[in-house]
Amino acid sequence: QLEEERAFLRSKTQSLDEEQKQQILELEKKVNEAKRTQQEYYERELKNLQSRLEDEVTQLNEAHSKTLEELAWKHHMAIEAVHSNAIRDKKKLQMDLEEQHNKDKLNLEEDKNQLQQELENLKEVLEDKLNTANQEARIL
Repeated sequence: QLEEERAFLRSKTQSLDEEQKQQILELEKKVNEAKRTQQEYYERELKNLQSRLEDEVTQLNEAHSKTLEELAWKHHMAIEAVHSNAIRDKKKLQMDLEEQHNKDKLNLEEDKNQLQQELENLKEVLEDKLNTANQEARIL
């Protein structure tokens, strides 16, 4: 009877061992499936993050390009404004110089006329003195 019990217990132990092995195999299978599912999830998330990153980089590049274009346009407009102001200042300076030239020319003409008048007056005075001197010389 002991032998029967031993055989029974051995059989039951083998049966339990087999059942435990099956449970362990099932658990390992579930763990591996969970790992695979987790790995797939992480890979999908990584792809999503990479895609988002690429989109953000593209948007940043576009914004950067737009900012550079705006800056270049503002720079161009500033250069045009400076150029326009320089042309305006040059024209004003030319007008001022021309006006000053005309004033100087008028002053010189007035001085010339005044000197000619003084010369004429001196000429008349000298002619009168010469005539007087000639008359006195004839008298003598």
